[in-house]
Amino acid sequence: MKYAGGAVLAAAVGAGAGYYAGVSTLLAPSPVPQLTKTVTETVGSTVTVQSTVAANPFNTPKYNITCVAADLAGEFFIPIVRSAPDCNALFPVNFMLTGEASVDMKKMEDVMAAQIAKKPDGLIVFEVDATMQQLTQKAQAAGIPVIAFLIDDDLPHESGRLAYIGTDQYTAAFGTARRVVSKIPGKAGDTAVVFTHRPGAPDLEARAKGFSDVLTAAGFVVDKQLAGPEADKASEMAEAYMRAHSTIVAAFGCDGISSPSVGRAIDVLGLKDKVLGAGFDLVPRNLEYMQKGTLQAVANQQPYLILPVAVMAMYMHLASDKELAPYDANTGKGIIDQSNLAKFLKPTHWH
Repeated sequence: MKYAGGAVLAAAVGAGAGYYAGVSTLLAPSPVPQLTKTVTETVGSTVTVQSTVAANPFNTPKYNITCVAADLAGEFFIPIVRSAPDCNALFPVNFMLTGEASVDMKKMEDVMAAQIAKKPDGLIVFEVDATMQQLTQKAQAAGIPVIAFLIDDDLPHESGRLAYIGTDQYTAAFGTARRVVSKIPGKAGDTAVVFTHRPGAPDLEARAKGFSDVLTAAGFVVDKQLAGPEADKASEMAEAYMRAHSTIVAAFGCDGISSPSVGRAIDVLGLKDKVLGAGFDLVPRNLEYMQKGTLQAVANQQPYLILPVAVMAMYMHLASDKELAPYDANTGKGIIDQSNLAKFLKPTHWH
């Protein structure tokens, strides 16, 4: 599957700026005149209700909203990058997606600090580590509201972010494992392995726990292993582990790196009917192994939805003079398995 927007991503990263900024004029609505509607209904006697519809607020001054993220050149971010200009088209905002093309957190933190100094009306932030959470606190102390997206800080939300838009990591993993656990070609007491590429990362630990809770409840012994952090190395590690542990009956990946490594290992070792594979994220390599049948299911975080939903929440907060609190939204409720895989192999038409 080729994500829409791949050319946009290439242009953004190729420019060497490490960010994508899109101010779209796809929708430039003209002012809508004030409308008056008269409704007459009879309830015993005739009652005339006259309602006035205010002029369309779409032409109110635009708010400057900036999103700061890392790994913008990664596979997972392709649909997120593609959604950036659509945010400008859908809402009366000047929206910019910026950050670091790689996973260099120090560079991302520098971008965040620079954006705070520019004083946008609102920030949407990838709170991937403690420093980013501290910068969120700094932004809000300066009067800039912040919404976290994609990865949330743990309760009690010490960063002070106003809302979280993204996946409930534990629930997504739990639901995916529950979808396929009955298909595992083994019995209680057999071993299932859970791979991750960033040990200790809060989001991946939550996913690992979601997988493990379902597997343990079904009577399997769970072994947690590293496969990463780089894609090529992850594949080698997953293959080596499964080659050395011939009694494994299921393998789960917690992310877009370890999951395709699971699918590849099962494929290369000829374990399609002996080991059930599953994982996380709608990345092209996962779809490839789902077609081969070496991955049975993946949790889909529906990344294209995340920014538009976050921008809408921020816009409503700003347009209400900050009276309406931004809301949390779980955008990652999709699970892809063999029953609905065909839908995701078709070309997308969201633009």
